[in-house]
Amino acid sequence: MLQCSLAYSQSKKDNSTADQTNRDQFDHPSEAGNFNFVSYFNINLENLQCFLTLKTAKLFERPVSNAKIAKFEIPAGSEIQVYDYYPKHAMYAVCYKGHWGFLHSINLRPVNEVFGLNDRPDSLELPEVLSATIPDCIGRFKDKDENCNLKLLISKTGAVKNIESGEDFTKADSMVLNAIYNIRFKPARLGGKPIDIWIWYPM
Repeated sequence: MLQCSLAYSQSKKDNSTADQTNRDQFDHPSEAGNFNFVSYFNINLENLQCFLTLKTAKLFERPVSNAKIAKFEIPAGSEIQVYDYYPKHAMYAVCYKGHWGFLHSINLRPVNEVFGLNDRPDSLELPEVLSATIPDCIGRFKDKDENCNLKLLISKTGAVKNIESGEDFTKADSMVLNAIYNIRFKPARLGGKPIDIWIWYPM
C-alpha cells in the first residue's frame, strides 16, 4: 500500500528525475532539454491523496478529453498518487510508479472509501460466503418481512463489520444478529486487492 506522507516527500525530491525518465510520454515540442511535468503543469504536491483505479486505465498527456493517450497502462485496483483536479474535464493529475499524466475522475476513488451498494465497476469481485451458521429462530425473524434483506458491511478480511435493516432489532433477535456477525466471507476484491464493501444479504 502506498504511504502517502512518504510519497509526498519522495515526489518533491525526485519529480525532476522521474519526469526526465518519462519524457517520451509527453508531446511538448516547445520544450527543449529537461521536461518537468510538475513545473510545466504547476502541480501542487501538497494536494497529494491516494486513490484506487476502478479499471485498467491509460494516462492522458494533458488535462483534456481529446489529449494524446500515453502507452503506459495502469492496472485496475492500483493505488496511485493523485494531485490537482481539473473540473472542466473532470480529470486529476496523477503519478504512478514515476509516470505522470491525467486520469478521468470516474476511473478513481479514494483508497479508504467504502464501496456502496451501487458501486460495481467491471473489475470488482463480490464477496462470497465461506461459512455461515444461522439459528433455527431465523424463521421468526423472517416473518417480519417476507422479503427480508440485510445490508452488511464486509471488511477487507471478510468479516461482517456492520449490519443495517429497516427493522428495529430486539433482544429476541440477538441470536440471529450474532450469527450474522459470525459469517465469514471471501472478501471483495478490486484488481486482486481486498476492499471494504456494502452488500445485500438475503435472509
